[in-house]
Amino acid sequence: MESFEHRVARQSRVVVHEHVTALVEDADDVKRRELFANDLPERMAEVGCWTSVRLAHDGGRQLLEENDSKDARSSATARLRAARYLNEGKMVLFRYDLCKREGNHLPHKHKDTEIDPYFNLPGFPDSCNFHVTHLHRFLRAADGTDPWSRFFQPQLGSSLDSFGWLCNTAEEMEPLGLDILRRYTNRPVWGIGPLIPRGMTSSGVIGQHTGREPGVPTETCLRWLDSHQPRSVLYVSFGSQNSIGQQQMMALAEGLEDSGRPFVWVVRPPVEFDVRGEFRADQWLPRGFEERGQGLVVRGWAPQPEILCHGSTGAFVSHCGWNSIVESLSQGVPLVGWPLAAEQGYNAKMLVEEMGVCVELTRGVESRIEREQVRDVIERVMGEGEEGEGLRRRAGEIRDIITRAVAMDSEEKEGGSSVKALDDFVTALLLSHQKKPDSAS
Repeated sequence: MESFEHRVARQSRVVVHEHVTALVEDADDVKRRELFANDLPERMAEVGCWTSVRLAHDGGRQLLEENDSKDARSSATARLRAARYLNEGKMVLFRYDLCKREGNHLPHKHKDTEIDPYFNLPGFPDSCNFHVTHLHRFLRAADGTDPWSRFFQPQLGSSLDSFGWLCNTAEEMEPLGLDILRRYTNRPVWGIGPLIPRGMTSSGVIGQHTGREPGVPTETCLRWLDSHQPRSVLYVSFGSQNSIGQQQMMALAEGLEDSGRPFVWVVRPPVEFDVRGEFRADQWLPRGFEERGQGLVVRGWAPQPEILCHGSTGAFVSHCGWNSIVESLSQGVPLVGWPLAAEQGYNAKMLVEEMGVCVELTRGVESRIEREQVRDVIERVMGEGEEGEGLRRRAGEIRDIITRAVAMDSEEKEGGSSVKALDDFVTALLLSHQKKPDSAS
C-alpha cells in the first residue's frame, strides 16, 4: 500500500504539473492581479524569476495537517494553484533590488552613466556587466526612499526568511543564476520549470482556452500558417501589457515589409495613445500595409502557444518576458529581443550573451529605430548565414534541455531535473513538518 508520504509527493507533483503549469484559463490579467492583491498580500514576494516558496509551503503543510480528506486536498490544490498568480522576473532584478535594501547600494548611482553607462553587481562575475539601459525606469530613478524601493524592501526581507525558493527555470538553463541565489540566500533552491502550457513540450498545437477572444480566430491563424513554408514566418508580439512608440511602430512595419518575410504581428496602439483602445492602422502603419497581404495583423490578442508550436514559425520578435521566452525556446524558436519594461532587459542580455539564441534589436519605447535596422536584424536571425544557423542550433539545444528537464518519470526512465527538484521540495517539506513539535500543530 502506498505510504502517506509517497501519496503526498505524488499528489503534489500532479498539482504543480497539471495546475500550476497551466495558464489561468478562466480569468484575465486584471482578475489575476485582483486575486493576488486581495487574498495574498502578506505573502507577496515579487523577487525575480523566483518567488518565495512560502505560499506553496503553507499549502503543502495544510495538506499534511488535514490528512486525506477530500476537502483538504481541494484546499491544498487551491493554495498551490494560487502560486501562479505571482509575477515573475529574473535573478538580476532580485539582486539589484537587494542592493537597494542593503545600504541603498545602487551601482549606477555612484558613477556618471553619461560617460560610462556600464556597471557591475555584487556577487556576479566581473565579466557580467550591465548597461544602465538594462534597468527599467523605476530602478533608474530609485534612491532607496522612492515608492518602488519602499514597496520592494519588505518583500525582499520576507523572501529571505522563507522556507526556500521555487524557481521557474531548469537547472541546466540557468546554472549561474541558481548558484548565485543559493550562495546568497543560504536557502534551498529548486528549479522546477520552465512552467509552460501543457502540451508545448510534446504535441505541438494544444488548443488551450484563456478566456480571451483572439483578434483573429485561432483556426484562421493556423490556416494562414499552414500556407507557408517551414520556419519562414516571423511572429511579432510584445506581450499582453506592452506596446511600442509610434515612430518605432512605423519603422518596424517598414522593416518587416523590406525583409520580404511573412509575419504574424500582434498589434496594440502605440504607447503615446490608449494601448487598450482601438487600433488605427491608417495612422500608425504604412498606407496599404495590411492590404498588401505580406503578413497577418492581429489586433489585441493572438493564440501564442499555437503560433510558436507551428512548424512555419521561424523566429519571434519579443519583449523578452519570461513566459514568452520559455514558450519560444520550448519549440526551438530563436528570438529578436526588444525588452520594454520590468526585468526584460536582463532577460534579453542572458538570451544574447549566455544562451546565444537571440539578437537584440533595441531597448525600451524611447529609442529611435530605422527600417534598415529592423530588416538587417531579421535577416541575421532568419537568414541562412552562419549566425542564423547558430541561433537555430542553440535554440534547438535549449528546447531539448527543457524537454528533458520537465519529462515525467516512468518505468523505463527517471524524470527530468525539474521533476526531481519538485520531488526534493516535497521531501524537504515533509521533513520540515515531521520536525515540528506536536504542540505546534
